Amino acid sequence: MRYSARQYAEALHKALEEKKGGERAEALTRFAALIRRNGDKSLLERILIQYERIDLEKSGTVKAEVETPEALAPHVRREIEKAIGKPVMLMEKSDPSLIAGIRILLNDTLRIDASARTMIAGLFSPRK
Repeated sequence: MRYSARQYAEALHKALEEKKGGERAEALTRFAALIRRNGDKSLLERILIQYERIDLEKSGTVKAEVETPEALAPHVRREIEKAIGKPVMLMEKSDPSLIAGIRILLNDTLRIDASARTMIAGLFSPRK
């Protein structure tokens, strides 16, 4: 039987849930051996992505990837966290090509694009 990345991630999360230190390392070693034995090493990246999603879901935390032309000011960071209304794992990226504004990706799915670059591009795109 083949397992999906999500199934592996759920099993890994459950295996690590209540373990500490050396027990976690041992569980990870066993998990890696299982992946190799099942010939599923190609799923490893997707398993880790799914594991992160499961961990965030269980903790009630939102992953926010924020792109701005410059580093975020502390008050902007607080405003983003306040607007989301849940604990936030905030990851910042600087992209000077945005010109101004902000782009936010929430939990790898919802994209909010309020960048000047996108707005300017919209001005010059043909309307339907």
